[in-house]
Amino acid sequence: MIIGAIGAGMQNVMGRFSNWRRRLFSVRDQATNERLIRECAFFESFNESEAEYLARSCYLRQFKTEQLVYAEGSPSVAMYIVVEGSIGLYQKRRSGQTDRLLLLQPGKFFGDSCLYSDKDRQHSAKALEKSELLVLFKTDFDKISSEYPPVAIKLLKMVALKLDHDLTVFQTEFHELAQKIAQNQLLQ
Repeated sequence: MIIGAIGAGMQNVMGRFSNWRRRLFSVRDQATNERLIRECAFFESFNESEAEYLARSCYLRQFKTEQLVYAEGSPSVAMYIVVEGSIGLYQKRRSGQTDRLLLLQPGKFFGDSCLYSDKDRQHSAKALEKSELLVLFKTDFDKISSEYPPVAIKLLKMVALKLDHDLTVFQTEFHELAQKIAQNQLLQ
């Protein structure tokens, strides 16, 4: 009985999410998406048929200056590709202070953890100016994975390359910081 109520409640939430998603992303211009995908550096490794297939899975969304794309702690439901404008990624410290982690320009992507994890967002994303983003929902990525695996594999390779790059940058910065701390301790 309880499980049935939970299942019904979940169906209701998912139904409302689908309606919200349809309303929010109802203007889905495939020709525009295909053009953006061809022009966006993110998609350079995709051939024409792959780009067209991917365009059918993406939604174009506009954000106003200072508009929140998603909040820290919210569910990870979509990946975003910056087409125009700029996006800031922010994270709150335990002290309550908020730090900007990254500034993302056209061709960059974020929110990609939804493709491989069910964890909630670890940071917030906000438009720093009027921005256009291509949005790929996790549910659409799952559909791509089953219907057109080569596209899903290319997307995951791009995510892996980004993670590798980010890890290399982190390791370099951590090493430099450790050296500075060691030098300061020697001077004292």
